[in-house]
Amino acid sequence: MNRYFYAFLLAFSFSVTSAYAQDTVREVEEVVVTALRKETTLQDTAITITAITSEDLEVRQIENFEDLQFAVPTLGFAKGAYSGSGITLRGIGNFAVGNSTSAAIGYFWNGQSASISGLYEAELFDVERVEVLRGPQGSLFGAGTTGGVVQMLSKRPDAEVGGNIKVDLGDYDSTRMSGAVNLPMSDTLRARFAFASLKRGGFVTNSYNNEELDDRNTIAGRATFEWDYSDDTVMTLIYETTKADDQRMRAARQFCKQDKFYGCSPFENGMDAVWSPGSYGHWVPYLQYQNTSLDYTVYRNNPSSDIRSVDLDFTPSHETTLQNTVFEIDSAISDTMQMVFTYSYHTRDYADHADYDHAVSVVPYAVGPIEANFFYDPYKNNM
Repeated sequence: MNRYFYAFLLAFSFSVTSAYAQDTVREVEEVVVTALRKETTLQDTAITITAITSEDLEVRQIENFEDLQFAVPTLGFAKGAYSGSGITLRGIGNFAVGNSTSAAIGYFWNGQSASISGLYEAELFDVERVEVLRGPQGSLFGAGTTGGVVQMLSKRPDAEVGGNIKVDLGDYDSTRMSGAVNLPMSDTLRARFAFASLKRGGFVTNSYNNEELDDRNTIAGRATFEWDYSDDTVMTLIYETTKADDQRMRAARQFCKQDKFYGCSPFENGMDAVWSPGSYGHWVPYLQYQNTSLDYTVYRNNPSSDIRSVDLDFTPSHETTLQNTVFEIDSAISDTMQMVFTYSYHTRDYADHADYDHAVSVVPYAVGPIEANFFYDPYKNNM
């Protein structure tokens, strides 16, 4: 009797489970990518690729490239020297700045090569998709892509009127806004306008003058136009600009095992403040017998061990303007052949004023009849 009862329960459980599974079947979303310089599905693309859709960016709260590195395996992003930024994939990258350097990771904006340097200020807004291609991509994307490619594709206009706006409020008077408007102007002409802005107060204190540093004041806008020239030809024009004017810092506070000769000990780890005099300008005079002791210095150490406290001679300033333009003509010559003509133009105006040694001079020096501090703010004429 028990044997028949258990057999009945097993059959009933199997039928219920099968019916429940049929009711809860979910289709996998088909993601279209352009990693092969043409539209293909992600499943059919024979490249190691990660595609982050606009929905993924929203859910994961990815606002810029610094956030993107935490959502894509093996992707790294950091500020480089001076005006540069750098991307790494699988540990391969190049943070050098200069005309003689060659990039290891390519960055493409709407299908065209663009500068990586400005990504430090750029915001990700109204984005259709971000594609990260790992491995050499020179056959399709050209030079400077030996380690891979990162491609950003913005949203294109469609035939429906619509729009969206998003506002985020946070600590330190932080206000982040973004939005877009889609406007079909006629049966053949469509337009889309998008914007983003970020304003935030500083949360790093300069112990030298008690000013708050490292704020953000960035605004960006994009205009996209699509025109159906004929049934087989579409013309697209995209223009984007980003402006930043704030007191952001070039580098964060550093800690290590303090050493009066090296500044930071190369042999031990620690959480001491960096000994600012431990540099070329300190131990070279000591070796030349100009200083009698390594304790002698013309600089003062940062009196605070707080990670949000720095010691700078002056308040840093940061101004930059990025402009990206792409014009594209996409024409279907036949059922199996397509011709694409593209023109792109990218510019960046950059001005940065920063204290690179993170140290304040305490000993004045004489230049003829003028007595001045080692470092001064030329914008405030502090002599």
